[in-house]
Amino acid sequence: MKKEKRKKEIFGAVAAGMCLAACLTGCAVTKQEDDNHGESKKSGETQNLSVQYQKEKTVAKGEVSDAFRAAYADFSVNLLRESRAMADAEGKNTMVSPLSVMTALEMSRYGADGDTGKQMEQVLYGGMSGEEGRTDLMRFTDGLPDEKDASYIGANSIWFREAADRTPKQDFLESNGADLDADIFEASFGNDTVDAINQWVEKKTDGNVKKILDEIPEGADMYLINASSFDAEWENEYEESDILKDREFTCADGTKKNVDLMEATEREYLCGEKETGFRKAYKEGYSFVALLPNEGIGINDYVNQLDGAAFLKLMEEAQEETVYTMLPAFESETGFELSDTLKALGMPLAFDKDQAEFPGIFEESDVPVWIGRVLHKTHICVDAHGTKAGAATVVEIMTESAAPQDPDEEPKEVYLDRPFVYAIVEDDTNLPVFIGTVEDIGK
Repeated sequence: MKKEKRKKEIFGAVAAGMCLAACLTGCAVTKQEDDNHGESKKSGETQNLSVQYQKEKTVAKGEVSDAFRAAYADFSVNLLRESRAMADAEGKNTMVSPLSVMTALEMSRYGADGDTGKQMEQVLYGGMSGEEGRTDLMRFTDGLPDEKDASYIGANSIWFREAADRTPKQDFLESNGADLDADIFEASFGNDTVDAINQWVEKKTDGNVKKILDEIPEGADMYLINASSFDAEWENEYEESDILKDREFTCADGTKKNVDLMEATEREYLCGEKETGFRKAYKEGYSFVALLPNEGIGINDYVNQLDGAAFLKLMEEAQEETVYTMLPAFESETGFELSDTLKALGMPLAFDKDQAEFPGIFEESDVPVWIGRVLHKTHICVDAHGTKAGAATVVEIMTESAAPQDPDEEPKEVYLDRPFVYAIVEDDTNLPVFIGTVEDIGK
């Protein structure tokens, strides 16, 4: 699972965006504007404006606050719980990337005001102000390890409709371009733009998410997108002799399937009132966390009672003990439309055409602006060598033109042969960049 380390210079996305535009000659772009030659953009072309807006960040690097850690952990667990409930996903493997969703929503929150802004602040950042939450989010993402053998790469973009009745505010584009390194594109919003967005997402997720947008509905004038990829090797990879073939896994519905279980001895044991678990380290800066509900507690009941404080407490009270583990190799893909989930979490006004307040997005103030859909797709593959994962989140901005070990201790055992919760956490903060459930597996 080795891959070349990606550079993170502020202006790197500009070159990537121009290469993308040049590649779309068959479907999206017939001719990208060449700033070096002064050629003007033709109607229907996708224009990369990133160089105008991606400036040097002003927020100093530092540790995130305890308030942000608590709010982010709550958002992560709540997002998993509510997205499973809204999608009727009981018994199915699910995974969300709270970091991807939070980042895409933060781009839109910057343009919100009034009660809409307050609801979004509360859902994303708990009792923190939007400015405080944004600062800590930037510090968290900028501080994520990005090494050869373990990397998380995030990318953001804003796409707005050309020749529309709505003109994006310069401050909105500049702030998201500078603070969140967002690529900025002006596009036709026809089928060519659908293809361009999907190609951008596929590239930025390292091929993990291949298609997130099917069509652009009438009245959609902007898309705010986050895409991310994770690629990491285990600190201690599984050998062939560690793989137990055709072992039994009991699915959430009680059916039994044959799977390959990967056997190892780990050194971090997790134990709470309702679960046991373990941490397995990647080579740099991240760990895989597995939480197995106690016998008699179903995965649905367990997820429904879990909260951010309990999750962090489990991480912080990890015990240095020998633990014998079995982990199934698995691959899973999940897709959600999150508008109902986010309403249930406490921000319904953002989706209400008549009540949403987003005065900071467009210059024009005489028409409603609201969020139409929040699309979220994830993919993960866990095997003997490590983990590859990716996520993408699309926030659709609508306007009025459309309808809406002690030697005396016995070793612990955590065998994941029935449904469990897992997360990929950043080691310094214990915050998950991905969190999900395995409920059905094997053949």
